[in-house]
Amino acid sequence: MVSRQQRARRLARARAERQVARRQVAVRRRRRRTKVAGVVLVVALLVGGGVLAAQLVTDGESNAASAEQTQTTPPTQPTTQPPIEPVRARCDYRRDGPLAPGVRLPSSSIELAPAYSVSVNTNRGAIAMSLDAAAAPCTVNAFLQLARSGVLDGTACPLLRDSRAAGDYLACGDAAGPGAGDGSAGFTIPVENVAPGPHPAGTLLAAPGDGGNVSRFVLAAERVSFGGPRTVFGQVTSGLPVLVAITEAGVGGGDTQQSAVGPPAVRTVIRSVAVGQA
Repeated sequence: MVSRQQRARRLARARAERQVARRQVAVRRRRRRTKVAGVVLVVALLVGGGVLAAQLVTDGESNAASAEQTQTTPPTQPTTQPPIEPVRARCDYRRDGPLAPGVRLPSSSIELAPAYSVSVNTNRGAIAMSLDAAAAPCTVNAFLQLARSGVLDGTACPLLRDSRAAGDYLACGDAAGPGAGDGSAGFTIPVENVAPGPHPAGTLLAAPGDGGNVSRFVLAAERVSFGGPRTVFGQVTSGLPVLVAITEAGVGGGDTQQSAVGPPAVRTVIRSVAVGQA
């Protein structure tokens, strides 16, 4: 028969076992809650991180777009610049008698920029020259007007100087016609770009007239000197041997003086003058 004392111990043991069981159940529940809370926290962190990353990407793209818009300058509109007016020189040409047949007074201005060139084609060969419009614009302008008008075509070169001391030259461009002598076309050309000399072979000079230059031009076949300064307005670029051959033949009539001036022994006629730009 179970004694009262034994029953009390059994009851105490049963209570202790129930308490242990309850504590174990409580511990398991706490563990489950902790796990669930951890999972929820992880999910929340993942979701929150994704949202944050997406927001950062969006913000970055927005900032980049804003920066690009800020840095991108609007396309410049083409501006229409007014045309640049060419530099021109004014010239004062004066009548000194009746104009030669086919001659008109040159324009009072010339554009300085182009590098003008001419080729004087003679019955002895072609002589090409460059013209210096920047240094002697009015002389070049008058020469070009005479060349383009054709009044020099068919004219003979009237004078040649054969001089051992002062040098040989050939004078052409008698627009008034053979034998007129003064070389005037009916107007004078302002004196400009004068140089005292001596002038090297191939120099293109203007012949002096009364109060100015005239239409006649002078070609230096060798180093030449004159009694006074002359207007220089160009340079022979090819055909110098043609010029030298003409002057070496001397003055017509067989003059053997130390210095002689007269019609060339070899008749030289300008067939045409071609004008271009170098």
